[in-house]
Amino acid sequence: MNKSDCMSLYCEGDNVYLRNVQVSDINLIVTWKNDPFVQKMALYPDVAVCAEDEMQSIKRALETDNELYVIVVVKETDQPIGYIRVNFWEGQPGCAWLRFALGERGKGYGKDAITCVIEHLFEEGFHRIDAEVYAFNTICLSLLTSLGFVKEGVKREAFFDGEKYTDIVVLGLLRSDFRYRSLKDGGVKRLGGTWKGVTITDEDIKESRKELLKILDSHAAENNKNKRNKK
Repeated sequence: MNKSDCMSLYCEGDNVYLRNVQVSDINLIVTWKNDPFVQKMALYPDVAVCAEDEMQSIKRALETDNELYVIVVVKETDQPIGYIRVNFWEGQPGCAWLRFALGERGKGYGKDAITCVIEHLFEEGFHRIDAEVYAFNTICLSLLTSLGFVKEGVKREAFFDGEKYTDIVVLGLLRSDFRYRSLKDGGVKRLGGTWKGVTITDEDIKESRKELLKILDSHAAENNKNKRNKK
């Protein structure tokens, strides 16, 4: 990780780190958005993506407090591979909308990066994160549901893919639903079972989650207090 990336670091996962977007990322973002797979799964078919539009999009993100725009970078190579954007709903404190796209897929980087962002948002005191996915994007649906997102509804035939209309699946994640790595992978499984020969019951899971949420509430309260003191 170079010096400039350290200064703009947002959060760090197991195999990736996320840094704030920079104007110099324009060409990368244009390349990712022009990927036919990304256009099909996350954008619109044959959408025109140009550097000028992406420049304005980055500038808006950097100038507002209502959006998070970060670049996903592989730790081992320092290679940027995609982006994650989160919009914060005006008038709905603690609620956010998640979007993302990766140019390199199939290696677990997406789950690592999204888990990192979600953990960070919930530690900051956020209550809920929304997402919308085209119904044919089963890879994305599987990823989000593995993190605890719940299918809350369907917008029927709300997207035209160039050939036919398709559904959009609406998903939501509450902080209490999220499968924290500190519970899932760092010592206690999300579901009952055994870990290192020790039986883990559903009651153990509930108690562990309660304790973790107490810690997160404490951190969020401390962050809010520090922000008020800085004003």
